[in-house]
Amino acid sequence: MKKIFIIFLFTMYWLFILSFQKFDAYAALLRSIDSCNLKYEKISISGWVEMYGSHREPKDSMQLAENIYDSIAKSLGYGEGIRSVTNEIYTIKGVLYKDSMCVSVSPYIEKESSKCEQTISVDITQFGSTKNIIDIRGRVENCLLKYGNDAHMNVCITGFLKGRADKDTSEDIIENILEDIGIKDAECISSENIISAYGYSRAIPDYISCGGKNVNVGIACRYSSNDDRTYFLIGTPVIYSEY
Repeated sequence: MKKIFIIFLFTMYWLFILSFQKFDAYAALLRSIDSCNLKYEKISISGWVEMYGSHREPKDSMQLAENIYDSIAKSLGYGEGIRSVTNEIYTIKGVLYKDSMCVSVSPYIEKESSKCEQTISVDITQFGSTKNIIDIRGRVENCLLKYGNDAHMNVCITGFLKGRADKDTSEDIIENILEDIGIKDAECISSENIISAYGYSRAIPDYISCGGKNVNVGIACRYSSNDDRTYFLIGTPVIYSEY
């Protein structure tokens, strides 16, 4: 009897520990996409932050862009980037095969006080795979947090099926992905050409407020006759590319 009681306590202990382990929504999202047999076209990881302190001189802004580019690009295999200046926006862009990375430092006018601040943005696009997507998102966010308090992150994944998927198949895929990342009450909109759904997952840190509700996952599906593919776009917290 004592032995059974000890086993019971041991089991409850580990259940308690496991209940506090963080659910990785991004890993679950990738597993769900794979289980739906979607092929990857591209993945975009973007982040931006409003900088600490006052407006910087042009040479300091370009040096800052270079420092941020170097801190992320070198670890990912990118070489020297191309620098450009347009309307006080200081940009460095690097290309690795078809993949690309862009770092920008730009002025930002706060509407209420008309105070000029600066923002840093980082955009990385990969084609054909999910290579290091979770790691890259973390690197970009950690880098931006060195320059501001509130880094805003967005991940957008584009997958596809060959041919035209019927409505039932498309809706099933969307439903499966939403359920796998913990969304049960998504709002869905369906038209002749596009199916879309939006919901909120507690496991994803960023979100926006839409119609009084928190939203941090968007999925859209459409068929393209140009390449005979049915595309699925998944954005967290939003889909920011055209579809």
